[in-house]
Amino acid sequence: MDTNLDQTLSGYYIFGRDIMTIPCLRKCVLTGIGASISSTLLYFLFTSHGAKAAKCGYLTFIGVTFPYWYFCQNKFYAERFELEKIKNEIQKHYGDEYLTLDSLEDKKVEFAPETFG
Repeated sequence: MDTNLDQTLSGYYIFGRDIMTIPCLRKCVLTGIGASISSTLLYFLFTSHGAKAAKCGYLTFIGVTFPYWYFCQNKFYAERFELEKIKNEIQKHYGDEYLTLDSLEDKKVEFAPETFG
């Protein structure tokens, strides 16, 4: 994301927590809003019942957002767990010196030409 966009989006707090730090929140809510608007418009075009279309849109938002949130969070924490396992293996094998970005920038890794041939 752009740094200017990050600065404008940060600062929205719900119950003392910055909502932009919650994983998957933005993607899930935007997907739910898009599905809700689409279903509301389609229902209204086919039936011409405004109140029922609004209820359909609301239920679609709930029905899309929460399952998508569940699967996105599940995937996020599974990836985080795998990265922690990889980090621990690297730490056991090489020690702490390879885990900082500064130490990685200082070391130049050179490959033999036959590695990629």
